[in-house]
Amino acid sequence: MPFIFLSALTGQRVQKVLSTILDVEAERKKRITTSQVNTTLESLVARRQPPQAAGREIKLNYATQVETAPPTIAVFGNNPDLVQEHYIRYLHNGFREAWGFTGSPLRVVMRRKSA
Repeated sequence: MPFIFLSALTGQRVQKVLSTILDVEAERKKRITTSQVNTTLESLVARRQPPQAAGREIKLNYATQVETAPPTIAVFGNNPDLVQEHYIRYLHNGFREAWGFTGSPLRVVMRRKSA
């Protein structure tokens, strides 16, 4: 989250507030194409596979951005309820590293792949 240290007394950096607000709003409304999301998901999964849960393999098939303001990325797989929280955080951090979304919350939701 961007911080701006300003002074109401001297007016130092007060002009920067509006431009930062507009930058955060642009990040909040940013739209990422499905192909870019899938490419990033593939590289994240290639770097670290999702851990097996109860002897069942977890496959993450594809992902897409389903909402803006706040940005929400849905990741589709065979057993979304078995994906552990630390792996969802890993995906979240990877997506944020790829596209920023500075100053805006980023949601990552797991969904079952439709048959």
